[in-house]
Amino acid sequence: MMNLTQRAVAALLLLLAFIAQAAEAETIQLRIEGVRSADGKIEIDVYLPPRKHVLERVVAARHGTVEIELEVPPGAYAIMLFHDANVNSTLDRGGLLRMPTEGYAFSNDAPVRFGPPSFEAMRIDVARGARVTTTVQMKYPGGN
Repeated sequence: MMNLTQRAVAALLLLLAFIAQAAEAETIQLRIEGVRSADGKIEIDVYLPPRKHVLERVVAARHGTVEIELEVPPGAYAIMLFHDANVNSTLDRGGLLRMPTEGYAFSNDAPVRFGPPSFEAMRIDVARGARVTTTVQMKYPGGN
């Protein structure tokens, strides 16, 4: 049977193991620049290849720059996000070509041609224990 001292030492070792694991957590520090207004929210979606949705985060919009930390396991990721100014949880589109009418961005500021960029164009690699910082620029109809 364990005495009180042995139990305290075991609990302390367990706590230290949890702290060490948390210190090595993989993180994507996402910096979103060029947000036009504080209206609504920013919806962030994280994907594994080829386009498997694994994480969704929603943060309040703020004029200028918004920063958020995303904790993820090691791997390759793509991030798509949009400024949901009218809070309807949809990237609104309009016109004959159904172009976005709200701001949007992709990791690596991957260019948009005819539809969303490829996973490889948006790819962010996160190694074990890494903290990766990435910055995206919001794109709005009519220019930034």
